[in-house]
Amino acid sequence: MRNLKTKMMNANNRSQQEGHGRMLPAQQPHIQYGAQCIVQFSVNGKPPSFPAGNTVAICQTGEVPESDTVPVDGKFATLFQTNLGIPRYSIYALDPVQVKAIGSVVRKDRWHQTEGIALQGSNKMYSNQPGPVKYQKGHVAPFNILSYSEESGLASFAYTNAVPQVSGYNMGQWKTYEGRIVKYAKEQCKPQAGTLYLITGISEISFSQASPTAPVQATRQVMSQTFPSHVPTIINKIAIPNSMWTVGCCVKAGPVVLGAFAVFGNNLPKNDVLMQANPGVTKAEQLIRDGANDQTIQLFRAMLVVMRLPSNMICELNCQSNDLAVNSAQKFIFHAAQFYR
Repeated sequence: MRNLKTKMMNANNRSQQEGHGRMLPAQQPHIQYGAQCIVQFSVNGKPPSFPAGNTVAICQTGEVPESDTVPVDGKFATLFQTNLGIPRYSIYALDPVQVKAIGSVVRKDRWHQTEGIALQGSNKMYSNQPGPVKYQKGHVAPFNILSYSEESGLASFAYTNAVPQVSGYNMGQWKTYEGRIVKYAKEQCKPQAGTLYLITGISEISFSQASPTAPVQATRQVMSQTFPSHVPTIINKIAIPNSMWTVGCCVKAGPVVLGAFAVFGNNLPKNDVLMQANPGVTKAEQLIRDGANDQTIQLFRAMLVVMRLPSNMICELNCQSNDLAVNSAQKFIFHAAQFYR
């Protein structure tokens, strides 16, 4: 990577000087090729369908671009919510070679801002937080899963790939289930020559439960755009997501769906109180629609095409799902689900 260290230092210096995330003017090929990059990491090249208002697609490379004429080498892509200052989702994919190499690089927390994005996180926002509840720079597309190369790992440390995440949630159950996803990729998807397609995002949905035996209630609440509240000099603040989710689909040539899963949990200080029970991909998608107040959202659009294939493909779709559900007493479900029945 050409002069990567110098470029990253320059970007970090600018982000610290600006404080609230406003960047100096620059060439923006990572934005120019953003939509194309989302297609690159989508099943059969069919990107998720999300409302386009106040969003920009970003091709995440880990590099500060030097030219607007050369296509960037994206490691994953982000649909960034410009008015909230956080990602709506990041989309990424792992082929068998990449899965084999997961964990081969050492983590280096080299956070950087994205050129051309006015409102995003910064080093200053997350520094010197008072009080018992501390928010961490929560990866959307996680380093742990993208640790198959130096470039992909570095790309994950973009502030446009981060949200304020409650520290106990980020380092607790969410981290645990990132590990389960890696295990699924290595032990289930890769041995069947599958590529694992993943989308991780945020939601306005919050979960509640009157008692341990009561039904889970999902309600929509407007995300508070109040972070960081401890730095009054930062006027333009970013939003804190109410919840986070990941959906995954293992696909091999055909296309043949080998398995799918979804996980959905509150981004709350007491995250052990409740996590979404038994979502499945279809249920998770409906929750995301309800949270965004938009019933047109679709995650894996290509799978709707698969369902129109001959009956033997339908059988493959329904019979090869991999059940990774865990004990419901943990109140956090990693559920491998059949797609779009």
